[in-house]
Amino acid sequence: EVSDNEIRIILKDGSEIVLPLGEIPPLKAVDLGLSVKWASFNMGASSETDSGGLYYWGDPDNSGGDNYEAPPVDNICGTIHDIARTRWGSTWRLPDEQEQRELIFNCTWRRVTVNGVPGMRITGMNGNNIFLPPTGYSLSYSNKYELENGYYWVGETYRDSNANYAYVYSFNSTSYYYNGGWPKNAARLAIRPVKE
Repeated sequence: EVSDNEIRIILKDGSEIVLPLGEIPPLKAVDLGLSVKWASFNMGASSETDSGGLYYWGDPDNSGGDNYEAPPVDNICGTIHDIARTRWGSTWRLPDEQEQRELIFNCTWRRVTVNGVPGMRITGMNGNNIFLPPTGYSLSYSNKYELENGYYWVGETYRDSNANYAYVYSFNSTSYYYNGGWPKNAARLAIRPVKE
């Protein structure tokens, strides 16, 4: 299928390869047997083992400075505040909280090392898989922390008595977590887009 900005190829296993007509590397949407397909690599990366970029939540052009203020909305999935939609186009976007839960509960997570990079291999019930590399996080544009761990934004938020948090899924050297949260103005994390 050819459009003005991409060529899309659907594989036998249900995965898609999207060839953007521009500067973005070819994108693969992996069918894990879930409600959405997951990108084969992170935003800002060029391979599955590349950690890619770190981004503020809701910053579609990655221009927020150290005093960044996230947009006052609860869900940015597929909106003008979603950097996956604005950069990758088509129906790419951040995962929502339910899709994050599917990835955790309906897939098998296994610690593996790929090309010298320790991370998590996530396998769907259909046998297809993706690899999540460690990403660390940043509290500013200059400092990065916990580079051996992976921290990934979700496009929805929740509020407690102290702050407005965005959902995050993460892993460290021994386990993975879901429904964690970070104050949405406080840190820059990685993004693994999904495709509707």
